[in-house]
Amino acid sequence: MRSGPSAPLRLFLRVLGAFLLLAPSLQAQHTRWDSPACTEGVVSVSRGGRAVMACNSSNAFTHIEIWLSAHGQPRLIFREDTPGSFSREGWQLWVRGGRAELVIQAAQGAHAGQYRWHLRGLQRYDRVTVLTVSGLLSRVSYASDVDWMCSCLSSPSRSCGVADVPKSAFIMENFRHQHG
Repeated sequence: MRSGPSAPLRLFLRVLGAFLLLAPSLQAQHTRWDSPACTEGVVSVSRGGRAVMACNSSNAFTHIEIWLSAHGQPRLIFREDTPGSFSREGWQLWVRGGRAELVIQAAQGAHAGQYRWHLRGLQRYDRVTVLTVSGLLSRVSYASDVDWMCSCLSSPSRSCGVADVPKSAFIMENFRHQHG
């Protein structure tokens, strides 16, 4: 006569019991949402100024990628397993736990554009921030202004009134008066 379940059935019941005890704790770990809050919209700084963009999460970041898109060209700035401090071409990234901070000590035109953050903690998130750097003339604007000025100077019969002057020509003239 047998007094209890067979050995394979006992093993199955033990494994099932362990799983039933473990399941609530596994579920609790994976239902905590990262809920990242990042610098949103547009960050504007003057050329040479300090720019700071940051993301905070309720859980620690495990991996971060930051891409800069400017003039239609995406460029990878950082792809890092975290935590740590990272530096590259004027960008500094600090990641500790659920805080990531991107700092540019002296912002230049090369730093301006759309920053796309790919964040990984318990979940994955994408966030976008735009950095504008004031006090810069674009090369395209400058080149068209030079063409305009040359055409006015080379054609004495042409009347070049104030309304014809490109805005950046006023900026250039104002800059010369202030810093000349």
